[in-house]
Amino acid sequence: MIDEGENVPDDSPLLDHLHAQLSGAIELLNLATDNIKQSPLDHQRNLKRIGSALSGITDISFDLYDREPRLIPISLRNTKRFQKYFP
Repeated sequence: MIDEGENVPDDSPLLDHLHAQLSGAIELLNLATDNIKQSPLDHQRNLKRIGSALSGITDISFDLYDREPRLIPISLRNTKRFQKYFP
């Protein structure tokens, strides 16, 4: 997280775009999960791989939310991790 006194350029458009990309990646991975379940591929192994990818995206998203709390989804605003931004 950035210190209050630190002079930081307005990177909101970049972070907004990143947020949209991460959201899109989650949607695509969810679709891929459905397709894997219907495919002849090894379900367990490949679903575990998608789970790892989703976990990584979640970690990046949480870093993004700490930087730009306005991007935190309403469903997460009352969670222990993010309630500090919404007293």
